[in-house]
Amino acid sequence: MYDDCFPLLPKPVAAEEVHQRLGHDWVCPWCESERVSFRETEYFAASDWIELPTRLSKPQWVCEGCAIEIYASCNTEDFENAMDHDRVIDIALDEGVEPAVFRRACIRHQVDLIDAQPGPEQRRLGPLRQRLDRLLSTID
Repeated sequence: MYDDCFPLLPKPVAAEEVHQRLGHDWVCPWCESERVSFRETEYFAASDWIELPTRLSKPQWVCEGCAIEIYASCNTEDFENAMDHDRVIDIALDEGVEPAVFRRACIRHQVDLIDAQPGPEQRRLGPLRQRLDRLLSTID
């Protein structure tokens, strides 16, 4: 689905840990369906969660599925035709920022994650870094 634009994200955290950190239930603000109170069952796996600086309101936790989908859409060179283009626009406006500013922040966050890696990992991620830098230079 997103082979050419799969995002680099912080390490996900289990729902139970997020629930403990927050001290209360939490619904993903981007999809409004995943909850940190969901428990693993034979038929259901609880989502992992990622704390993102692009989520401007506190708490900054979003479900891993949303993080991947939104960041991947922001990473595509054909953003206008990205599968979640309209959703990115809606989320940006809900966060109170212009869509281009939000998209730039998602990409910039990944650049910061790459820069925080040790040398060998930075070299391995070099092609992604170049691609993200190129995208940043094209966003109006």
